[in-house]
Amino acid sequence: MKSLRKALHWLYTGAVIMAAGCSSPDFLSREQAETILPAVTAELESRAAEFRSEMAKNAAAGAFVNGETLNFFAGMPDVLAERLAMLGINEVYVAYDGEFFADGSYQSVLGNLLMELKKHNISARLAFKMSDTVWKRSPNFIVRNLIDPKHDILEEIMDELNGFNRAYPDSPFTGVVFDMNVEAFSGHNLAVPGGQIYGWGENTFGIGRDNDMLMKDGFAILEKLKAGLPGIDIGCLFSSELNTFAQEGKLSVGKVSDFAAAADTLFIRVDASASAEIVRAAAALLPQSGDKQSSLYLELAVHAENNRPALRRRSFRQFMTGLNAVNSGCGAYPEFRGMAFDCFAGLEDIWEK
Repeated sequence: MKSLRKALHWLYTGAVIMAAGCSSPDFLSREQAETILPAVTAELESRAAEFRSEMAKNAAAGAFVNGETLNFFAGMPDVLAERLAMLGINEVYVAYDGEFFADGSYQSVLGNLLMELKKHNISARLAFKMSDTVWKRSPNFIVRNLIDPKHDILEEIMDELNGFNRAYPDSPFTGVVFDMNVEAFSGHNLAVPGGQIYGWGENTFGIGRDNDMLMKDGFAILEKLKAGLPGIDIGCLFSSELNTFAQEGKLSVGKVSDFAAAADTLFIRVDASASAEIVRAAAALLPQSGDKQSSLYLELAVHAENNRPALRRRSFRQFMTGLNAVNSGCGAYPEFRGMAFDCFAGLEDIWEK
């Protein structure tokens, strides 16, 4: 199913790129999506019940929803909400799309989805990256992204979020998840636009050097979010490596305690694959968050042989074994609030296959 969705996603994306002057999102209709989405069998219901029971042990069970998933379920937000609820997800983090977020049809789709989520007691947060706040996407995929120093994209994101919440007061975003993805500013990233002042690199560690200045910029964004989004829960997603670098004196800020002082909720990306490694790392990180609650951000690998840090699996049973081990090991810490899965489509793939 996932491969079919991806094929449709790229088909529609290609159509949008090729259409001259197209400035509105192009979503799948309910009829189109229903022809692809498989039925929930008795086996899938059983798996969902098992997964939901495991998620219920924690206060938070979250999943990120990307543009591909939003596109697929645009015509049937009720079905997406039902599937999320069936798996015990009680927090959704919707990826920010700078190209379409202010578009009326896009906001309508979001509003319908958030209304359906509310019916299932699922809260929604807007998720965006540090890189989203610095450079704008070029409308031409051949042209690199650009930086406009006169245009405050962070201010634009906050204005759009506040505007959306005013337009949909019965089902607003209750928080944000700010991904401090400083690694995206690497010179090896072809998406980084020319004119970038600081670049993240292996040789630019040190107090006052590029890496450190990028971190300070990230924390300055957190301060602006608190000031510009009163009443909104400010969450921050960050890599556990930053804590290590800060403890080693390579960065002036970046410890878990620094994030706990700056944000309301923490999402820690543990750079490990095996469940035992994830628990071991979490045991060192979670107590540092003090009175702030922390979710573990878990990347999901489709294949067990995936060479990036991710919770691997060869089957749903193997996945649940690893997940249970992580939950049991981290549950001993009062700072642990639950799990946040990197992509709901990936979670669906594991559940269904």
